[in-house]
Amino acid sequence: MSKLKKIIIIVSCIILVVGLAIGGYFLYVNIRENNEYETALTLVDDLNVEAGKYIRLKDLIANLNGTEEDNFIINTSKTGENTISFKYKCPHGMEHEKTFTINVKDTTAPKILSEDYYTITKGSTADLTKKIFAVDNICGKLQTKILGTYDVNRVGNYNVIFSAKDDSGNETLKNVTFKVVEPTPNETKKTTTTKKIEYTDIVKEHKNRNTMIGIDISGYQKDIDWDLLKKSGVEFVFVKIGYQEGFGGDLGYDSRFERNMKEANRVGIPVGGYFFSYAKTVDEIKEQTKFVADGLSKFKVDLPIYFDWEDWSDFNRQELSLYDMNLMAHTFQDEMKNYGYESSIYGSAYYLRTIWTAEEFNKIWMAQYNDKVTYKGKYYIWQRCDYGHIEGIDGSLDVDIMYLN
Repeated sequence: MSKLKKIIIIVSCIILVVGLAIGGYFLYVNIRENNEYETALTLVDDLNVEAGKYIRLKDLIANLNGTEEDNFIINTSKTGENTISFKYKCPHGMEHEKTFTINVKDTTAPKILSEDYYTITKGSTADLTKKIFAVDNICGKLQTKILGTYDVNRVGNYNVIFSAKDDSGNETLKNVTFKVVEPTPNETKKTTTTKKIEYTDIVKEHKNRNTMIGIDISGYQKDIDWDLLKKSGVEFVFVKIGYQEGFGGDLGYDSRFERNMKEANRVGIPVGGYFFSYAKTVDEIKEQTKFVADGLSKFKVDLPIYFDWEDWSDFNRQELSLYDMNLMAHTFQDEMKNYGYESSIYGSAYYLRTIWTAEEFNKIWMAQYNDKVTYKGKYYIWQRCDYGHIEGIDGSLDVDIMYLN
C-alpha cells in the first residue's frame, strides 16, 4: 500500500470518528432537549374555561421551566373548542411550539340592571322594552321581553317581569312595577340651591399621612389660575386629555389640554390624565391610545392615564358584551404601558360592581359622591364630589382623594 493511500485512509477514519462524535453530541443534546421539552411545560388540569373570563396564557400554564414569547390574552368570547398555540424556550435556548385546546362554556346568565319601579304617563307610546338594561358576559344582542300584562291607558300599578336571554339559553328574570299615572300639568320650575363644598373642608376631613388631595379638570373649568391652585394646596391633578365625538366619531383634544398640562408642569403639581371614549372595538382603542400618547409626548406625566367610558344609556343599542368592554379596557392599559405610561380604569362604584371586572385592574379611580365610601372593592383614588370649589377656578369641579397605601 502506498504512503498516499495510508494517509487518505487515516484522514478518512479521523473524519468519520469526528463526524460520529459530533453527530452523537447533537443526538444527545436533542434527546436531552426533548426530555426537557416533555418536563419543562405542564398545563393546568382543568382546561374548561367560562365564557367571557379574562385570562392570559400564563393562567393556563401550571409549570414552565423556560420562557414564553408572549403572555397574550386568551379569547373566551365564543363557546366551544379553542385551539391555542404558543412558542417558548427551554433553559438551553432551544425553541419549542406547544398547541393545546381549551373548552369554552357559557353557564353565566345575563344581568338585568334596570330599576325596580317605573312611573309611566298615561297614554305613553314609548317602547317599554327599552327600559330593560341588561348585560351579558359574551352576548351583545340579548333577547329581551316583558312578561305579564299592563295597560298604559289605564291608571294603576302593574307587576311585570323583565326577561333577558343570551344565545346560550341562559335567562334572567326580574320583577318590576309599572305605575301608570295621569299626565301632570306644567308646574313652575322651582329654584334649586347649587350644592357646593370647599376644597379646604375636604382637606381638613380627609388629609393624613396616607392620603393626597387633588382635583380633576377639563375645558369646562376654562382658564385656571395655576399659581392659586398651588397656593391652595392641590397635591395632584388629572387633566382631560381628549375625547371621541360619539360612537364612531372623530378624536379630539380637550380645549384646555395643552395649557393645563403646561401649567401643571410649570408649578410642579403632579399630573395624570383621562380620555373620554366611545370605543366599540379593540382597533378603536389602539387608535385612541396612540392619539393620547402623541398628545402627552411633550409633557411630564407623573400619574396614571385613565380609560373613561360611561355612555350606559346607549350600551344595549351598541350590542356590546362585558367581555367586549373589559377587553377594551385591558387593551387600553396594555397599549398605554407600551407607550411608557401607567394606566387603569375610571368608573362609578355602581359600574365597577356591575360592568368592569375591577379585581383585574390596579390603581382604579372610583367615583362615589357620598360622605363615606360604601364601595367594597379596591381603589386608588376616590372621586369624592363634582361640586367642589377652590380658589383659582370659577365654578365647580371634581375633588379627589388618593390613597398611598
